[in-house]
Amino acid sequence: MACLRSGKSKLGEFVFLCLLTGMVAFCGKAYGFDNATASSARMEGASRVETCERLVVLLDQQKAQLLRETGQLKREIAALRDDLSKPGVKEISAGIGYILGLVGVAFYFHCRRTQGRSSERLNSTKITY
Repeated sequence: MACLRSGKSKLGEFVFLCLLTGMVAFCGKAYGFDNATASSARMEGASRVETCERLVVLLDQQKAQLLRETGQLKREIAALRDDLSKPGVKEISAGIGYILGLVGVAFYFHCRRTQGRSSERLNSTKITY
């Protein structure tokens, strides 16, 4: 179970890093970073850095929110598993019905056998006149 959790968190970190890399690349292209002069690049670079830093903060907040929500979902799933693992009224009544059905079949064969014996007794004690 611990392996699955570590695998999921690694996957989450990978997705987060991919999103972060994409946002940084987007910031550079959106502000025309490729064709700017040195002085304007420094000014724009500072604003781009601030914008990217804000995006990183937003991504961190979204990651924390997603972790809280997934944690809540995991707890709910665990609670449902606990509820489903216990037998309910339906399962208990089905078990009782199964047992009564087996007893009924056994009683049927028992009665059939005893009727066969009683008819043999009647045939063997024929009264002759």
